Amino acid sequence: MVAGEQGPGADAGGVAGETERPGGILVDALRKARLAVIDTETTGFRVDQGARAIEVAIVRLWNLEPVTTFATLIDCVDAIPAEATKVHGITIEQTRGGFDNSGAWGAVTSVLRSVDAFVFHNAAFDLPFLAEIVGGDYIRSLHGEIETAEFRSTWLRKPVIDTLGLARALRGTAKNNLAQVARDLAVTQESAHRALGDVLMTARILPILASQYEARYATALDQFQRGSTDPNPLLWLAAESEEAMRRSEASFGRKVDFRKSAGLT
Repeated sequence: MVAGEQGPGADAGGVAGETERPGGILVDALRKARLAVIDTETTGFRVDQGARAIEVAIVRLWNLEPVTTFATLIDCVDAIPAEATKVHGITIEQTRGGFDNSGAWGAVTSVLRSVDAFVFHNAAFDLPFLAEIVGGDYIRSLHGEIETAEFRSTWLRKPVIDTLGLARALRGTAKNNLAQVARDLAVTQESAHRALGDVLMTARILPILASQYEARYATALDQFQRGSTDPNPLLWLAAESEEAMRRSEASFGRKVDFRKSAGLT
């Protein structure tokens, strides 16, 4: 497990300054926000079919630079399907050195407090696993309905920015998996399909995609800010990224609802 506090830019060469620093209203808003970039590695595809997160990583950003880095394996299952291990390389023996369910709950909720927004690359996949870590049946039995419900309702309803949605809106039918987007944007690569490497790459592509998105949809952003009672640009970016996911998934006959999929509605 890894956990630490660093000054801005101390982790893996920083995030936002690898090439020319992107700018604009959205990037400025991201810099001023306390962001939590999150990824999980799992035993399968769906929590409601019994899959569980066996690794979680969170990088907290301030001024778009890492200030907190947390990653742990989670010892919560008796076996990991071979097809899952082929993707992320995690074996059941490795998880035995990680937190149990209660330890993971305590660590994750501590790291996620006092953030302004969550960032994922494919929130529809990861958010249900995060919700299970902080408020699943076993956790409720240990910590009580009131305590777990408070965290879920207070913290897991923050804006969710999905870099996959932004990438699909900008890049169309191009390959938009995290490693490919990072390569195309010429940001530093990490080991794909391990949670900490994935959150670092997600943090690096976020300001670039936000800047590109603003350049393409500046008129829509301006209209939002003029007409909204809460003109926070991050609310617009979060809504736009989820809508982009809805549109792209609808073409395959699938529905996307970040909150509903995580049991937060």
